Amino acid sequence: MIEQFFSRDTITTLPWKNGGGVTREVAKSHSQAPFWRLSIANVDQEGPFSSFEGLDRILTVIEGKGMVLARYNGDLIADLHNPVHFSGTEAIDGLLPNGPIQDFNLIFDGSKLAADVSVTDAVELDISLSSTLVMTLVYCLTGAFKLLGSQTLLPHDGVMNPRGKLTAVSHTSTALVIQISSRR
Repeated sequence: MIEQFFSRDTITTLPWKNGGGVTREVAKSHSQAPFWRLSIANVDQEGPFSSFEGLDRILTVIEGKGMVLARYNGDLIADLHNPVHFSGTEAIDGLLPNGPIQDFNLIFDGSKLAADVSVTDAVELDISLSSTLVMTLVYCLTGAFKLLGSQTLLPHDGVMNPRGKLTAVSHTSTALVIQISSRR
């Protein structure tokens, strides 16, 4: 796995599958591998989510005051920095009771892959590697993180497959950590 740095502000925007907005595609699986995709979306208006038949989704609001995922079997509340897991097959309307948000999305084949998405304010992040690990991403939400022997992640900077420990630069640093593993 190759260490790759990125910044949200340099990623090209693409139209949503349903045409209702734009997203920034951070990374996705190769065509022969089980499907996964990471993206950042600006949600400025309420409306239906795109359907991703047979896939799982984990959405994390990274800016704004949260959103409501209205669905038939009960609403999900996606508060700031609180990952929400749901089926990509479900009919969902995104409601914005407190205004626009920005979210980080993981869409993946849950039958072949397992995913862990969390927000942490740990002083030190030591990413564990395993034989089933497909990809790890660390995305700085607030403050800054220094990667041992490498560059500093500022808000909206990220690194895929970091090598070594990341250390928080201040006590106000928070990061989104995503790990995708194959199911054996």
